[in-house]
Amino acid sequence: MLTRKPRARRLRRVARMAGAIVLIAALFVATLNNEALYAVLGQVWRQAFFGVGLSPRDSAAMVSQVSGQVTNTARDAPAVLIYGALYVGTCLALLWLVLPAASQRRLALTFYGGATLLFVVLLGAGQLGSSVLLQLSSQLIHFIVSPLPVIGLVPLLRWYLPHKQPF
Repeated sequence: MLTRKPRARRLRRVARMAGAIVLIAALFVATLNNEALYAVLGQVWRQAFFGVGLSPRDSAAMVSQVSGQVTNTARDAPAVLIYGALYVGTCLALLWLVLPAASQRRLALTFYGGATLLFVVLLGAGQLGSSVLLQLSSQLIHFIVSPLPVIGLVPLLRWYLPHKQPF
């Protein structure tokens, strides 16, 4: 009976590490191929838009001025939102796997929620006429949708709020 518990714990640890490796690879591929992913997501969005019965001309109207201001290139706003949501979701899943304590996970979620809220506030204030705030919101969203927060949060949270059991 005593041999089963360490074996199950070891299997869970191996499964968590394997999942983390898969998610790291997914983030790496998404980061390197983000323009291609934007194009694919934009095409999927247009097809879904057309499937609902709206014309491609209406779909072209969905290219948001805000998207161009934030990303410095005109992209379909829904494609940008979908990519960002998938990327951040993958980052949160990775953090969930490598941070063992619930308090560490809550802090990571609070970080991402606070950064997203700050982005929305800066973007809204920038829409009122401040190009500096728009540029700042652009830099913030590029930071959020990058591997840098994960690279910083994992060691910081594991060091700041250590858990009794290793990964």
